[in-house]
Amino acid sequence: MPPLARTHLSATLWYHPHPHGEMEEQVLKGFAGLVLVDDEDSAATGLPHEYGVDDVPLVLQHKLRDRDGRIIRTEGDNALGTVGRTLLADGLAGAEFAVTTTEVRLRLLNGSAARFLDLRLADDRPFLLVGTDGGLLESPVELTRLPLSPGERAEVVVRFAAGDRVMRSCGR
Repeated sequence: MPPLARTHLSATLWYHPHPHGEMEEQVLKGFAGLVLVDDEDSAATGLPHEYGVDDVPLVLQHKLRDRDGRIIRTEGDNALGTVGRTLLADGLAGAEFAVTTTEVRLRLLNGSAARFLDLRLADDRPFLLVGTDGGLLESPVELTRLPLSPGERAEVVVRFAAGDRVMRSCGR
């Protein structure tokens, strides 16, 4: 893969607390989110940019729930933290998004405490990686799968055709 250089200040960032010994519990309770930074030059890239239509932020988290559906934390589950069994997208299990454009930019965050994600589309269609933790790439990289560690961010562009129904696939 060619060297990836940042050419813009644009980036998908995230915020979360850092109190000693309490960060995981606070993030599990929802105290974390995205900060989308765009600069003047990023509009000239041609990337989708209409928030919520073709530019969609997604916080992906595996959470562990008790029998009543409450999110819980377990001590000693893993060196990194609790390994959940339920994948949430923006806080929802089984979330869906109706695509209305031919290209969609997904700004992804693996907000899981300890789960490493291996993302791909169920039909194995390729997508373009256009940004990482460090911001936009100099040029897109075509992928069919994207591994994301806890706290890692990526921006991808997925192409769609009329009538497409594509699901994500998330391996461990």
